[in-house]
Amino acid sequence: MKKKVTINKIRDKLGLTEYHKIGPDQKREVYYGKSDLVKMVQSNEGGYTDASSQKPLIGTYGLGPRIAIIGYNSKTKTAFISHNVEHASPEKINNSLIKNVGKNNLEIYLVGNNLRENHEEKLIRYLESELTNPEIVYKDTKRISDPKGLGKSIIMDTRDGKIYSHNGIMDFDF
Repeated sequence: MKKKVTINKIRDKLGLTEYHKIGPDQKREVYYGKSDLVKMVQSNEGGYTDASSQKPLIGTYGLGPRIAIIGYNSKTKTAFISHNVEHASPEKINNSLIKNVGKNNLEIYLVGNNLRENHEEKLIRYLESELTNPEIVYKDTKRISDPKGLGKSIIMDTRDGKIYSHNGIMDFDF
């Protein structure tokens, strides 16, 4: 018989705290909605969605030493997200995402842990070179002490442009 265990129980066994459940110093409301509405991307991946999709929310977590970029067009209600590692070229995962969402009218959200100061600067220079008048409307890239390396998280709802932190609660079958 399968047994459902929440990630919180696993975190408790690992000695992790509430601080790690949604990430430190996050000012975003925690998302407790339906997880099947969220398209999640992993490290060094990206994705895009829109308000009419079966998964109109998009997000990522575990931004310990990494920075996520969200590009959101409030007119078309489309968004892309990329989970950028510091040693990889931003073009690798972002070019195709930008092509799908478009280069114009994008609000930019940057979230992560800027451990390497040039990482954030490199991403901003890339965005300025690829997008038409990008506007950084939200930035949470303050360096944090994160000994477990779990970092920050972000989820965006393309239907209304609201951003959240990941709630850190998922069910696993064991």
